[in-house]
Amino acid sequence: MTADLIITTYNRPDALSCVLHSVRRQTVLPLNVIVADDGSTLETKVLIQEFQKSFPTTLIHSWHEDRGFRAAEARNLALSRVQSDYVILIDGDMILDEHFVEDHLRFAQRGYFLQGGRVMMTQEKTEQVVQNPTSPLKTNIFDKGLESRLEKRITSFRSMLLGKLTLKELKKQK
Repeated sequence: MTADLIITTYNRPDALSCVLHSVRRQTVLPLNVIVADDGSTLETKVLIQEFQKSFPTTLIHSWHEDRGFRAAEARNLALSRVQSDYVILIDGDMILDEHFVEDHLRFAQRGYFLQGGRVMMTQEKTEQVVQNPTSPLKTNIFDKGLESRLEKRITSFRSMLLGKLTLKELKKQK
């Protein structure tokens, strides 16, 4: 099974750079990475063009004109460019664990969907990460600079057991 990864973004090339670097470090690469751009400025386009020169998989810039917040439309446009039978959707400020795509493919089952959580960082921690976009981000439940809610901190580490326990079956509409 192959996967395409869709990254939704809008005028955050600094964050997108960190995300694309984290995609480069994946143990299993997606077939395509499609940036669903909700009308960002030229700076984002230039960043993507630079990444395309040496990206380890196909990197597609799916852009539409900025006419206000239309992230869903940007994602739908990106979905029209998908070539794989499995799609992973993330936001343009989500740095991926190196096993992110591999884990998605491991847990993928017909009739089920996978949904993950994210760990929010403080402004100070975010600035540190953005200043070093090529450095891998390793977090754990005790890290400073992560949000304080325990239920969110729990998602700051990779757990196969939690992945299995949180699978949700899709309900068929009648």
